[in-house]
Amino acid sequence: MKMVSAAKLRKAQDKIVRLRPYANKLHELLVDSVTSLSDSELRTFMEGCPLPKKSLLLSSTSNRGLCGAFNTNVINEKTGYFRKNTLNQLRKGTLQLLTIGRKGFDYFRKQKNTHASGQNNLFNNLTFEKCYIGY
Repeated sequence: MKMVSAAKLRKAQDKIVRLRPYANKLHELLVDSVTSLSDSELRTFMEGCPLPKKSLLLSSTSNRGLCGAFNTNVINEKTGYFRKNTLNQLRKGTLQLLTIGRKGFDYFRKQKNTHASGQNNLFNNLTFEKCYIGY
């Protein structure tokens, strides 16, 4: 069991390392877009933004277990967020929940108040080349 867990951990670590260029590019894009605005433009932009009529909440869990309390912590965080802020939005239909990963999708599908849609195979063959969009 330890050998299997070690092999799965190594595969997960390799996938994370392969996602780093994507995360770095996303960070660079965000920093560039914010720093390109002057202070007055940034204030104008932030003050002029109307509150959205619809919102999307993203939950990312794994497809399988053997990752400790990761899935449980993600699900508990989203459930607590629902209780505090958004349960009325869910009932009105102004908030949608998108789950990435089978564990989160299975949990939220069974809940009465949430209507989750899921993407369970997003990370299966993900590479930087598939998600890179040049600018």
